[in-house]
Amino acid sequence: MEALITYIARALVDRPEEVELRASDVDGGKLFELKVAPEDVGKVIGRDGRTVNAIRTLLTVAAQREGARARLEIVDDRRGSQPSAAGFRRAVNLAPHLQVGYVAKAHGLRGEVMVRTFDPSSEILFDVKRVRVRRRDGAELELTLQDARASGKDVVVAFAQIGTREEAEALVGGTVSVFREEIEPPGDGEFFQGDLVGLLAVAEDGRALGKVEEIWNTGEVPTLVIRQAGEELLVPFAEEFVGEVDVEGGRIVVRPPELTE
Repeated sequence: MEALITYIARALVDRPEEVELRASDVDGGKLFELKVAPEDVGKVIGRDGRTVNAIRTLLTVAAQREGARARLEIVDDRRGSQPSAAGFRRAVNLAPHLQVGYVAKAHGLRGEVMVRTFDPSSEILFDVKRVRVRRRDGAELELTLQDARASGKDVVVAFAQIGTREEAEALVGGTVSVFREEIEPPGDGEFFQGDLVGLLAVAEDGRALGKVEEIWNTGEVPTLVIRQAGEELLVPFAEEFVGEVDVEGGRIVVRPPELTE
């Protein structure tokens, strides 16, 4: 099994000489911790964790053939075991819906909309059959996807229940969530960017800065929108500005740009 994981990892990365694999016995099975160069972490994770989940599937099959159990974790020394900017730790009790973005604008005359996802590289809307849209007036709609296609940073989506531009415009500004039961769950040590929404943001000295209420995808990296008592902080979701992320504990440590200057 070690040889299989090592072979696959080296084939995926730009710096195969830095691939390291540690194996340990945990709970009656094998735990494999894969370490690659920092710039190669995203390559072994893949979009929405697809690559690492495919490797895990192969590992599971190989282990079963040997009558054993095994699991794989990706190690990033900058933050510990984690998948990528898409997630660090997974909570044990997650909501049944995962917020993935928002309706940016109406598109055309036949009811299509442009959805902007938190993660610009996400393909999650291509893999689900329905979503839940929470409109600005608080109304919640379960909508069936008829079509989804990429358009720059956005995804053009057609819903079965929305047929006119007027109906599409009523969705603009609404949040878009998918049903967790329809998506592949993240592996150990992983979560989606949508799981950041609702976390309490604190400074490195422990001061509460507010809650993460939105994630904007308007630049090269997502931006956390943190609000408290009428004040708003915008924090890039990048290593320089984000410290510990504890989804299970409901908190995230941030270093807002204005506090690092």
